[in-house]
Amino acid sequence: MVALWGVFFLFLVGLGLALGSFFTASARRILDGVSLFFPRSRCPVCGHPLSPRDLVPVVSYVLQGGRCRMCGVRISPLYPFGESLTLLLILWLTIHELTGVAAAHGTTLAEYLSLYGPEDFLRLWPSWWPEVLGGILLAGVVTAVTLTDLWEMRIPFRLSGYALLATYAYRAAVDLNSLPATVLGSATFTFVFFLVYLASRGGLGFGDVVFAAVLGGFFGPGGVLPIILLASLAGLLFALPLLALGKRTRKDPIPFGPFLAAAAWVWFLYGEALGDWYVRFFLGA
Repeated sequence: MVALWGVFFLFLVGLGLALGSFFTASARRILDGVSLFFPRSRCPVCGHPLSPRDLVPVVSYVLQGGRCRMCGVRISPLYPFGESLTLLLILWLTIHELTGVAAAHGTTLAEYLSLYGPEDFLRLWPSWWPEVLGGILLAGVVTAVTLTDLWEMRIPFRLSGYALLATYAYRAAVDLNSLPATVLGSATFTFVFFLVYLASRGGLGFGDVVFAAVLGGFFGPGGVLPIILLASLAGLLFALPLLALGKRTRKDPIPFGPFLAAAAWVWFLYGEALGDWYVRFFLGA
């Protein structure tokens, strides 16, 4: 069993890095205003087309010392960061799904991995494919939004447009009857974020307002409050030490997109558990 699970997770590592490479390159291409697929990837300084040896996720960056092989210019570390982030999210999603299947069998994750093989897990695909497909889609959105906001402090409308179309297609594939709630979720999130945008007087970018439509389509109207709270808490925990150490001032902008993306990911995987905890802890139910 150990060998089979080892092969399974090696496949996931390859898949996660391949998806990460695509999501990262797509984020950069959207920022640059070019097609997602053409022309070939090339060095942004010398323009030399990249060969397959230059495009191995993370590995090429490390072996080349973070520099272009032709001109020696330093490559942004956000490239391997984005690839690694997607890999982490794919592995996190897989462990989450396996843990759920193990619980359904009345075992711990370790016991399940010792008693069953990957083929047993794959046979259960009707029970987990909607969440896995949604997780892969959300992993791409999380990676791309985080990178664009870190690169240029903005979430491009084009990125949100692609993500919104993909979200609606996903919702329709899982349950066509969920589309009204999907549209209502987009409208609710956009309206609430637009109010925050007006109240913040420039503290929240309008790209975040447009991106809110994607989150609303994904989570429905009920997700707006917890995602705002989680993102705000994460942003606060990040900013407070920087302010205390004098690394930032209250006037320095901080990209909010990565915190929105992180909140969306946490709510996607643990929203039900967090909701139950909130009811028990605060309402005593």
